[in-house]
Amino acid sequence: MKKIKQLAKISLLALALSFGSCSSDDGGSSTGGGTAAEGTIKAKVDGKSFSSIKEGTLAVNSSGILTVQGTAMSGEAITIVVYDFNGAGTYGLISGNDLGAVFAYTKVDLNNPSSTNNTWYAPKDEVSGTSGTVTITESTAEGVKGTFEFKGVNELGTFKNVTNGAFNVKYTQTQ
Repeated sequence: MKKIKQLAKISLLALALSFGSCSSDDGGSSTGGGTAAEGTIKAKVDGKSFSSIKEGTLAVNSSGILTVQGTAMSGEAITIVVYDFNGAGTYGLISGNDLGAVFAYTKVDLNNPSSTNNTWYAPKDEVSGTSGTVTITESTAEGVKGTFEFKGVNELGTFKNVTNGAFNVKYTQTQ
């Protein structure tokens, strides 16, 4: 689990830095949960709007593990990983030996990019108070759509609430 979290941090940082000069046209006008413009992830983070850019958003479905990740121009990123992914349905947090979902929200601090205080996880080992669900509303060979929400915690013990989340992402072709 710790290696997955470290890999997620590195991936998020790389995406944030590599797409920092891109422009965005999200095309979406919805402000609540439920729908996102094609190729994006959107949500509210402690009430503030988050919308990923198309160039910084991806989905991968490999060996029963679904990963959906999006980076915004602000350096913020959201990652959702669903273990034992079986298509449309609702997946809760990983709990004990039960497979489920892991969530992360990251806000890159360019003054201290390796800081672990800027990533909020759900679940987080030995920390209570985290929660989260992801509902896959559509899963095809081409991509995935769904909604999500979670409450994550960082290394300092502070919480972030991510609500009204939605994604609409085509799968990234890997070789």
